Amino acid sequence: MRRICAAVGVWVALAVGWVAPAAAGAPYEIPAYWVVEGDTLQPRVGDFAFNDLAFVASDEGWIVGDRFLLHISGPRVRVVFVNDVRTSLVSVATLGPTAAWAGGLRAVGDDGGVEGVLWSYGTDGWRPALVPEVPVVDWTVARVRVAAANDGAALVHGRAPASTERRDLLLHFDGTRWSVAFAAPAGSELSDVCLTADGSGWAVGRKMVAPRAPWQGAAWRRDGRIWSELRLPVGLDGEWDLHRVCCLSGGQVAAVGGRTTPTATGPAVEGLLLRFDGAWRRVELPEPMRAGYPDALDAAPDGSLWVAAGRAGRPRIARQTATGGWDDTALPVLPGGRRRGFAVGALALTAASEGWAIADDVGGPGVVRGLVLRYRDGAWSNRGWNWHFWRERWFGLFGH
Repeated sequence: MRRICAAVGVWVALAVGWVAPAAAGAPYEIPAYWVVEGDTLQPRVGDFAFNDLAFVASDEGWIVGDRFLLHISGPRVRVVFVNDVRTSLVSVATLGPTAAWAGGLRAVGDDGGVEGVLWSYGTDGWRPALVPEVPVVDWTVARVRVAAANDGAALVHGRAPASTERRDLLLHFDGTRWSVAFAAPAGSELSDVCLTADGSGWAVGRKMVAPRAPWQGAAWRRDGRIWSELRLPVGLDGEWDLHRVCCLSGGQVAAVGGRTTPTATGPAVEGLLLRFDGAWRRVELPEPMRAGYPDALDAAPDGSLWVAAGRAGRPRIARQTATGGWDDTALPVLPGGRRRGFAVGALALTAASEGWAIADDVGGPGVVRGLVLRYRDGAWSNRGWNWHFWRERWFGLFGH
């Protein structure tokens, strides 16, 4: 009987896909569970690559994918289904068990247009938030970051009306509503944003200083509620950008990006790590990360920087030591004995020896699947998870 039920569960999942109802509706949450044994990656069906994660403690945080969110709270894990095929979630931020925000996009009309969405989470679950009027079209909320209940930021990628030119914005949340706080100048693009509890913040990206000139990395700093560009006098030529930023204590900040330089054999890619402590300076990356773009950046509470790289399926996660050097951290062994074939997309370090990461398993069997990685006791482990199909609302059991 147990084997028959398992077969039925697989058949139902394959028949309907892993996203529950196709019609739009309110998001809903059901229990999930960690997979502690087995030689397969789970869940086994569906497309659930991860986009972002946010943790406030080693046992409290959120992980977001296009159509779902995972809530880790203590020993339990729950899955929230977006329950709207037109909506995709891209980013998430949290302040604790009953305070979180998410952003993404929603398809509108039949011509491929999209508009940004913002959600908030409280004691009554996830609810759509009122989005402000924005001076762009076809826009997406690409990042959500929150420093306090009355201080949040959302990074918007959009397009100028009646134009193909990209225009990016920063929205501000004052505890009640979202509003436009900053519009990046024409020829500039924003990639990431971070905030601090003292009211400061940073955004990074790139800009084109003249028509047909190579892209150059750019940074903007928030003082109070005013965003202004801060020059990056780091002596870099060629085309380069910054795409991840991490606010540190004491007004410091770190950012990663990459530079592309033409050579006789083709373009050469070089990873970059910059740090601001009153002035910008370049910091050497670990040697294996210098020939590619770093993919993720975070800082542990003790101030140590963590960087992940390896888009080609050779992942590395390195931790900066107190002397400025780097230590590789032990990556998980996936089912089948693999240590390669996946790319780390984001990091969240909650202590010097505790953290989480998300990755895309591009080299595994079947569809590209998201991986949840947990750091503890000096090593990373893969945390498989799943849910029972009879918990889904369409199955009609247990009152869900």
